[in-house]
Amino acid sequence: MIRGWRCRTQYQLMRKSQIILSAWFRGHAQKNKYKQMKRSALMIQAYVRGWKSRRLLRELKLQQHRHAAASTIAAHWRGYQVRRVYRRYFRADASTRLANFIYRRLVQKFLMGLSRNLPPLSVMDRTWPPAPYKFLADANQELRSIFYRWKCKKYREELPPQRKALLQTKLCASELFKDKKMLYPKRDEEGRDGGFTVQERDGGLRMRNQDGAPGRLNRP
Repeated sequence: MIRGWRCRTQYQLMRKSQIILSAWFRGHAQKNKYKQMKRSALMIQAYVRGWKSRRLLRELKLQQHRHAAASTIAAHWRGYQVRRVYRRYFRADASTRLANFIYRRLVQKFLMGLSRNLPPLSVMDRTWPPAPYKFLADANQELRSIFYRWKCKKYREELPPQRKALLQTKLCASELFKDKKMLYPKRDEEGRDGGFTVQERDGGLRMRNQDGAPGRLNRP
C-alpha cells in the first residue's frame, strides 16, 4: 500500500513536470512561429504598399504629361485660329517691319550699352568693346575711329600753348627727318647731330655747329 502511494505520487510529479515542459516548449515554438509570421506579413505589406505607391506615382506622372500635352496642343490650336482670323489685318510687309523694329531695338541697346561702357579718355588707351552682333561690326569700327579722333581733339584743345608749340615742333621735325635717320650719323653724348647742335629757343629751332656759328630753323 505504501509502495503504491509512492509510485502514484512519483508518477503524478513526473506527469506534471512533463506537462510543464511540453507547455513551455510548445509556447516557445508558437511564439517563434508568430514572430516569423509577423515579419513575413510586414515584409509583404511593405512590398505591396511600395508597389501601390509606385503605381500611383506613374499614374500621376502620366496624367501630368497628358495635361501638359493637352495644354500645348490647345495653345497651338488657339494660336492657329487667331493667326488665321487676324491674318487679313496684317500688311504684306509686316515681317519686314517687324525685322526692322527688332534691328532698331538691337542697335539702340548696343548704343546705350556702349555709352555706359566707354573706355578712358586717355589718348594712349586704344581699347574698345567688341560688337555684340556681327551686323554691327562695321558701325562699331567707325564709332571707335570717331571716338579716338574726338579724344585726340579734346586732348589738343586742353593743351597749354607752350606744350602745344613744343609738340608741333616735334611733329615738324619728325616729318622732316622721316625715313632719313640712316643718312645721318648717330648723335653723340653732347646732343650733336652731324656736327650741329639742335636747341629750342625763342619759339624756334636753333642749330649751332661745332665752330659756334649759329643757325636758325623756323617753325612752319
